[in-house]
Amino acid sequence: MTDTTAIFRHAHPDEIAAPRPPPGLARALADEYPDASIADYVLSGRYFRAAGRRFRNWRRDTFRPAETTAGVWAG
Repeated sequence: MTDTTAIFRHAHPDEIAAPRPPPGLARALADEYPDASIADYVLSGRYFRAAGRRFRNWRRDTFRPAETTAGVWAG
């Protein structure tokens, strides 16, 4: 016996709405980080650490064997 973990329904394209950020969010973020620059971010090494973390997570999630609720590999 298996447990139901999620139920999906087919939505009509007119029912799907993209989430919208709050008005003024971009301006608030720009004001909060006035000296931020893309070059500083990349040259600091934080970009490469974040990219490495994303790659490790992708590799883990992609190549980990799929398991059922019974713990048997579903392959």
